[in-house]
Amino acid sequence: MKIKSMQVEFDHQDRVYLVGSTLQGVVKVSFEKPTKLQTIVVHIKGKGKTNWDKDDLSHDDINYSAKEYYIDETIKLFGEDTGESVKHPQGDFSYPFSVQLGADMPCSYEGKRGYVRYCCEAFITRPWKFNEGFREPFTVIRHLDCNEYVDALNPIVDSIDQKVEGLCCCKCSEEGSMTVKLHVNKTAFVPGEPLIYEFSVDNRSENVIKHIDFILRQNATFAGYSDRILSSGKPHFHTKKASFKLFNEKVEIPVNQCKTFKGAATIPAIPPTGLAGCNIIEIDYNVILFVDNSFTPVKFKKEVFIGTIPTTGEYQTPAPYTTDDKALSSNDIGLSLQPSAPQGLPPSYAECVFGKVNLKEDDDKHTTSYTNWAPAYTYYDWSKTTNYGGLTPSTVTPAADSYNNI
Repeated sequence: MKIKSMQVEFDHQDRVYLVGSTLQGVVKVSFEKPTKLQTIVVHIKGKGKTNWDKDDLSHDDINYSAKEYYIDETIKLFGEDTGESVKHPQGDFSYPFSVQLGADMPCSYEGKRGYVRYCCEAFITRPWKFNEGFREPFTVIRHLDCNEYVDALNPIVDSIDQKVEGLCCCKCSEEGSMTVKLHVNKTAFVPGEPLIYEFSVDNRSENVIKHIDFILRQNATFAGYSDRILSSGKPHFHTKKASFKLFNEKVEIPVNQCKTFKGAATIPAIPPTGLAGCNIIEIDYNVILFVDNSFTPVKFKKEVFIGTIPTTGEYQTPAPYTTDDKALSSNDIGLSLQPSAPQGLPPSYAECVFGKVNLKEDDDKHTTSYTNWAPAYTYYDWSKTTNYGGLTPSTVTPAADSYNNI
C-alpha cells in the first residue's frame, strides 16, 4: 500500500480525559501517490474484558471470560457512504475528530486477568484487501471523592492481646503472650498522599520477634462465564492480589520488651476503589499488619479507601502508646491536628505503578499498536507542602508475589 505514515494525535498531550468530557484528536496520514481506497475512519472504543483458565476435577482447563463495552463509535473521515472505491490524493493530510465521553464510563485499568481499556483506532478500508489500522490508547479518569466515604477521616485503631503457642496446642506448650497495637492516621487516601502509621509490639513470649510485615493489599475480583456448553450460565469469580510494602525496617524485639514503630508511606499511582461503571471487575484495598511469633502470629486486616479527590478537614495525629497501655491525647503531648490535604494542591497524573503492558491483540496482524502502555492516575505531590513531624514518607512499589500469601 502506498502509505508513508499514519498516526493519531490527541488534543491532550498526556492522553488523560475525564468522564463526560470531549475527546478531540487528529488522524494524520501521508500518501506517496494517489491511492484507491473506500474510507478513512476512526473507531473510538472502550472495552472491559476478563479472561482466566482453571482446572476442573478431570484436569481439563475451563476458560472463564466476559466482555462489556463503554463506548463504541466509528467516525468516517474520508470516503463515500456508498462504499465505492475512491482515489485519495497524494500528500500529507490531517483529519480532525471529536467524541463525547459518557459520564458513567469506568476508570482505565490494566490487570493480570482483565482490563478496562480505551483506544482510538484509525483505519483505511480497501476493497478486497485487509484494512490497515493504527491504534493509540488513552486514559479515562472517573473521579471518586474521598469526602463521600463516611469513614474517610476516621483513624484505623486496633489492638490484639494474644497467647503464643508452641508446637502443641495444649496449655503446657504455651510460650507467653504478646500485645500488638495499630494506629493509621485515617481511612481514605489518594495516590501521592502519605499514609502515616504507628504500631507497637509488647513481646511477653519466650521468642525473639524478628519479622513484621505492614503492607497495602489490592484485591481485584474478576467476573467471567464458563466456556462449557453445559455450564449453569452463572458468573464465576476470580480474585487476584497485589501487595505493596509500607514498612521496610529490620526488626528484633527481645523477650519481655516493647517496641514502637512509626513511619509514613506514599500511596502509589493505583486505580480507585470499586472501579465504578465496570460490571465485571471490582477493586478493594486493605492494610495488613502481620507479626510473626512462633506458631501464633498476629494479623490485622483493615479496609482502606483509595479515591481521586482528597479529603478536606483535619485528622488527629497518632498518640504514642505508654507503658500503662493508655494512649495520651494530642493535647497532653502538644500535637496539633493535621490537615488532610494541603490547601490548593493541584493534581497531576502519574503512570500506573504496575508499569506498562502489551496492548497487542489476537487480530492485530494488520494493525499497528502500542506494544507498551500504562494508564495514568490522578496523583498529588504532598512532599513539598506538608510536615509530618519529622517522618519522611517512603516510596512504595509492588512487592514480591510471596507477600500475597500474608
